[in-house]
Amino acid sequence: MSDNYFNGSNGYGIACYGSASPSAYYNSTYSIGGNNRVQYNGNRGIVITGSSAPDFGSPYGYNSIFSNTGYEIDNSTGSYIFARNNYWGNPNGPRGGDINGLVYYVPYLEDDPNPDRIVSGDYLALQKTNSEFPPMLEQAVLEMSNNNYEKATELLETFILHEKESSYGSMAGVLLLKNLDFYMDGRSRINEIENLLNNEVNKGAKFELLTGLSNAVLKTVDKNGALTFIEDLKDFELTTEQRNRILFQKAFTNIYGLNDLENGLVYLHEIVNRNSVNTLDYQLAMEEINYLNQIYDLMPKPGDEENNIESIEATTLAANYPNPFNPTTTITYTLKEKSNVNLTVYDILGRELEVLVNTTQDAGEYKAQFNASQYVRRIVPTSGVYIYRLKVGDKTFVKKMLLTK
Repeated sequence: MSDNYFNGSNGYGIACYGSASPSAYYNSTYSIGGNNRVQYNGNRGIVITGSSAPDFGSPYGYNSIFSNTGYEIDNSTGSYIFARNNYWGNPNGPRGGDINGLVYYVPYLEDDPNPDRIVSGDYLALQKTNSEFPPMLEQAVLEMSNNNYEKATELLETFILHEKESSYGSMAGVLLLKNLDFYMDGRSRINEIENLLNNEVNKGAKFELLTGLSNAVLKTVDKNGALTFIEDLKDFELTTEQRNRILFQKAFTNIYGLNDLENGLVYLHEIVNRNSVNTLDYQLAMEEINYLNQIYDLMPKPGDEENNIESIEATTLAANYPNPFNPTTTITYTLKEKSNVNLTVYDILGRELEVLVNTTQDAGEYKAQFNASQYVRRIVPTSGVYIYRLKVGDKTFVKKMLLTK
């Protein structure tokens, strides 16, 4: 990516979800890349989650990344991201609350490499032109710019506690998370947010604070606690964007924080099931599912057709292929010895849809095809998670598969 403006969004400037790993560094060999401006966005500048590994400077970025409402870079992957030789809005590099997570940002540029590309549209400045913009938030931003972080915290928490119906609650929550990062360590930030959330607060702020708190706890030894805070949002009336953010956070917390691949995939499949195929979140979730399938070898490979009975050492049930599918998919299993076999497909509610196999079979590899077209709309939704169960003698194997639109 080069010579782009990522500015003025209500949300993020750049969002790297799933395995999305854009390159935004300067390539000196070809004199291309870098020189992007990520500025004036209403939530965060750059968000990096899942298995993403973007490059914003290895070794040269020449990007301008500053004046976003929340973190300039919010990296929750647990891996280092390169963002060297970028400009962070001042000659001294990023401040403590500008970056969340592991980011290589040294060395940094003292001057803006894109001075002739400065664009108007400071998100906060634009909001302040609105006669309804809360003076308390304006004062909090001023205190933050003057390094009066404790005063800014006092103003932001007062707003979150007393302005429960304000549409600026989400902004206040994002600002508070960034402000606390400037002068508190991790445990102190967690305690501060938990104490605030013991009270009735603005719902928009609560959403941002609970998701932020989940990320903060994930970096501690109590990784399971990260999901607890996300579950506190289950009774919220969520927008589609908020719901997808929660599902992504649950997925990545399970996969990369708790090493629970199976549960993580369930949440990614839910995103696919809930969103249209042409939406960005659908595409990001599918990209992550495909990446995980490749890395963890979850799918049988096309062409693996050999039926070598002598090499079979155990009875196994493979992942269906393709997965996701529409409308047909093939289920492969192997039998160590002659056995009574039952292979049945169920919907997510546990209703039996079809018995694919119910007979005695010799040792070897077998394939059974499931066609969902006869059930779609008549019994089940047009897309969703299905369960298939293989019973071989006294052993049972269960896996999930996903039908897409």
